[in-house]
Amino acid sequence: MTPEQIEAQLREENPFTRIDGQTYTSGDPEYEAKIAEWKEAAIAHQAAIEEEMARKVWPSVQDFWEEFTDAEALAIQTSSAPEIIVARSRLAMWRGQVWSDDVRVTGGLAALEAAEILSEARVAEILG
Repeated sequence: MTPEQIEAQLREENPFTRIDGQTYTSGDPEYEAKIAEWKEAAIAHQAAIEEEMARKVWPSVQDFWEEFTDAEALAIQTSSAPEIIVARSRLAMWRGQVWSDDVRVTGGLAALEAAEILSEARVAEILG
């Protein structure tokens, strides 16, 4: 929904508003301030929903690990690269959901790509 559509819907659903016992309608500064406040909140809420929908979520570390082939998992487990060791340690201590846009995930995948354990296309596939 565009900001204009959000505002139109707010005005349609709220032809007036009551503040301190007073009734205000379109054009009143108090009414316009409330519409602006509600519009800003609605836009922020919509952006949060869109961001959440763009995020890939794995319910657990085990589910995240399922993304990797056996060969990739072996290369990750046996790597002596410091960045991979750190990423592996962080993943071992991870509790809860794993999000594709978490900096620990994106940083770890970037380290795997830099170490040539994963290709750029493979990282995109995992995040997709």
